[in-house]
Amino acid sequence: MTLQEVKALAARGEGLTIEFKKKAAFPEKIVREVIALANTEGGYLLIGVDDDGTVSGQRFIEEEIFVMEKAIRELVLPKLDYNIFTIKLSEKKGVAVFRIPKSTDRPHFLQEKNRKQAYIRVQDAVYRQVGKFGRY
Repeated sequence: MTLQEVKALAARGEGLTIEFKKKAAFPEKIVREVIALANTEGGYLLIGVDDDGTVSGQRFIEEEIFVMEKAIRELVLPKLDYNIFTIKLSEKKGVAVFRIPKSTDRPHFLQEKNRKQAYIRVQDAVYRQVGKFGRY
């Protein structure tokens, strides 16, 4: 993935298949976005992109990726497949793009303590799935 492709995704704005995060400050909450993308239509999580679509980058983007990968590995059931692209904006700043395909193993759940919770995406929002989660 190139910087031009990242800027094109950012220009589309947040929606059903695109989510922006400036940084991975609360990975346990961002994981809900990842789960919702996988359970709905798939899409992209861009870290280092402001809510307004500005591709500003994040310092030490590798640390942001590490934190997110750890959260996905530890909190998501069943295991979730995804790809990561890192785009350097400068020597110190970069953008991480998590490409999450529409999962064939849906539903995916957030595992917290003794609870499992599924999430879906509606437009640019994440909703907790209530009731039976059918295979669709």
